[in-house]
Amino acid sequence: MPFLVNVALVVIWALTFVVVSPRASAQSVPHATVSVIPVDDPRLDRIVFDLEITRLSDHWELWGNGTFRLTNPVLEATGGIDSSQFTVNYYPSSSALPIVGYNAIALEGYVIQADLANGRLNVSILSPDGFSDCVRLPVKGVALRLGRFELIRNDGAQLSGDLQWVAPEDYYQANAFKIDHDSVTGQGAQRNTWYASDDNIPLVTRYVRRPRRDSCELLVVNDFAGQYIGDLAVRLQFTTECEVNVDGFFIERALVPAANPTAMVFEGRPNLDFLNNAVLRSCVCRDGRSYADLLDGVEYRRELYAYRLCSRETGTENVTYHDTIYIRVPSPIISNARLLQNPFQDQTTVEFNIDDRCRVSTAAYDLGGRLLSRLLDENGNEILDREYAKGEKYTATFFTPEYASAGIYNIVIIAIPVDELAIEEQSRVVLKAQLVR
Repeated sequence: MPFLVNVALVVIWALTFVVVSPRASAQSVPHATVSVIPVDDPRLDRIVFDLEITRLSDHWELWGNGTFRLTNPVLEATGGIDSSQFTVNYYPSSSALPIVGYNAIALEGYVIQADLANGRLNVSILSPDGFSDCVRLPVKGVALRLGRFELIRNDGAQLSGDLQWVAPEDYYQANAFKIDHDSVTGQGAQRNTWYASDDNIPLVTRYVRRPRRDSCELLVVNDFAGQYIGDLAVRLQFTTECEVNVDGFFIERALVPAANPTAMVFEGRPNLDFLNNAVLRSCVCRDGRSYADLLDGVEYRRELYAYRLCSRETGTENVTYHDTIYIRVPSPIISNARLLQNPFQDQTTVEFNIDDRCRVSTAAYDLGGRLLSRLLDENGNEILDREYAKGEKYTATFFTPEYASAGIYNIVIIAIPVDELAIEEQSRVVLKAQLVR
């Protein structure tokens, strides 16, 4: 029995050591930087600020959670930030983290809680239960925005001063990452360190206050463009300048009626909405960025589609419509077909483009409609009901039969979209080729 007690004491001591060791190593090289960044705001009754985290080392990649405490030095003299006189708000959709509602049973995303207590502003961010749902920071030196917040004076009077980290920082602040292995069964230095898989491991963190972030001028959107890329798919892109006061972007689509283009009705596309697609969330940055390879699936060929780019202002429901573009989905799917040898003797090659994924058949006929032979692909195989991907400069070769006499022959290429087998959708090309003997 004494032996068992001694083992238990060793286990308790080891667990305790892991928890307190980051404070003991506060002077070592930090693994992360957490920054509070004031944001210019014309309203004098509030302070708007961002929280960001930046990975500095290879010690971690998966961010877990954090508790951050801030104070206002001007208010410290009168007891700090009184919850009866001030309010703190989180700006919805301002975090780069996948935010979910709190669930005590299972948490598959992050939860942000901001409140006032003991004269301080507190921001707590709870992590998912498992490391597989955590956000990975693969690039050192690139900041991840945890969220934008505002401290408001309830009586509307001017709020003086600015926000500072509550000190001592290694006591009042907490920041952790998640491991993606069980160290008890790990190898080398990772083995027997007395914490289990999925646990939050404290980070050695430097807490800083960066210079005020200007709100810049109005959002500018440039180069909104799109193209049909085949397979009933459209690719869109645009660039921005100054996204500080923007929650995110969404793109609406309308089918343009040929008889009355003004009657088109725009509809939302879930995959092109920042509420469903994290790629379209605002960077909340001054310089803006590029948004590319935004894909949308259409239903019909031979139709004109309109795409409208919109943004939503941070903290409001105000929507701005920036630009509208039009994209026609074509019907022809064979283009630029030409004979490389004409007139010809023993053989001639057809070069052509495929504008959509389709099934292709080729043949050579005399003027009486008699089939001479199928054309062959680059590998010598007959091209008959063969699937081709969208692409340029495919070739098909007609080898002249010995019995063929000099004259004019029809080289025929027929293609039908893979997902549209209606006869009216087929593309048909006929090339006149002259055989000389």
